Amino acid sequence: MTGMDGLEEKGDKKVVLKDVWLDKDSPTEKENQDLIYGDLQHIRKEKYEWLKEKYQKRVEDTLANIPDSFPLMQILHDARRVGCKERSKKALPDCTILSSAVP
Repeated sequence: MTGMDGLEEKGDKKVVLKDVWLDKDSPTEKENQDLIYGDLQHIRKEKYEWLKEKYQKRVEDTLANIPDSFPLMQILHDARRVGCKERSKKALPDCTILSSAVP
């Protein structure tokens, strides 16, 4: 894909077209993914030197080739087309939503 306006095939990669609804000030999925990849590029070796040497090498190889080496779908393009509603004043972050603990 060449972008939102030029829906032209590029090579043999499979692509997904997805539509989402976001609150007005919410970051897009690509913006979130770019933040994650940016943070990963700043991981220092001392954070994983406790790993066995063969795993340290795997981490180094993965970090050296982000995003291609990372097991996430890579978001190539996104855009905001239409203005969305304001975020509700009652909306609060809930970090427990990603918790693996089941009540």
